[in-house]
Amino acid sequence: MADILYTNFLSVLSSGLVDLSSDTLKIALLSGSYTPDATDSLYSDVSGYEAIGTNYSAGGKTLTSLGLTTSGTYLVATTDTVTWTNATITASGAVIYVSGASAAEHYLVRWIELGDSTSVASNFTINWSPSLGYLRLGAV
Repeated sequence: MADILYTNFLSVLSSGLVDLSSDTLKIALLSGSYTPDATDSLYSDVSGYEAIGTNYSAGGKTLTSLGLTTSGTYLVATTDTVTWTNATITASGAVIYVSGASAAEHYLVRWIELGDSTSVASNFTINWSPSLGYLRLGAV
């Protein structure tokens, strides 16, 4: 399964309910039992599939140093590398979501395929391409 952009996210982004430069965004790791579905819209749709492991907390990690840049005709959303230190985790993918004021505002943004990545008492790290960021939107 390839990476996906959750369809509801485009609606909440275009309606102004989400600000990629100032809202709190999180990344959570999911197990292989989750089948990515672009029509999932809230974190509660996927939270039951969250990975469990040493030095991993439910809900995932907050993305830091959020930024927005342009590259040609694309808007690129950037953030720092995410690392779970000294962790024992297996995850098939990760979801980025908006951590809004209530569960009804925990909008899913993107599914990232990790292909059953594992760390055993070591760092579990997700690096972002500088030119692609964690999200790239633009004209096709």
